[in-house]
Amino acid sequence: MYADPYIRRDSWGRDGRLQQLCGSLLIFAVVSTSYFRKPGASAPLPTAITFAVLVALLDLVIVASFVERSLAMFGSFTGSWFPFVLIFAGTWMTGKLLALEPAGRDRSQSHSQAAGAP
Repeated sequence: MYADPYIRRDSWGRDGRLQQLCGSLLIFAVVSTSYFRKPGASAPLPTAITFAVLVALLDLVIVASFVERSLAMFGSFTGSWFPFVLIFAGTWMTGKLLALEPAGRDRSQSHSQAAGAP
């Protein structure tokens, strides 16, 4: 058992959990935006599943096995499962929203047209 409160999730309190939830959603919104803007990106649903499963596996292998040395973290809905749901939902929604943009639209072209340049 660790005595360091900065490592243990159960000592974060309500504000720390809220920051974790918002942070996971924001980080994966940025990552998925970058991914979906590239040509050849896969569909939003399989990408969202892949991202969420990858994070769950990393939590299992690294955090649960080496940091906490316990699977107890998976007993907390807000500590483990809800962030996975947010990562899935944020990635899927980002992919769906970016799919609504006109195909082939370049950000630099839209800025120059808005400024009145030919």
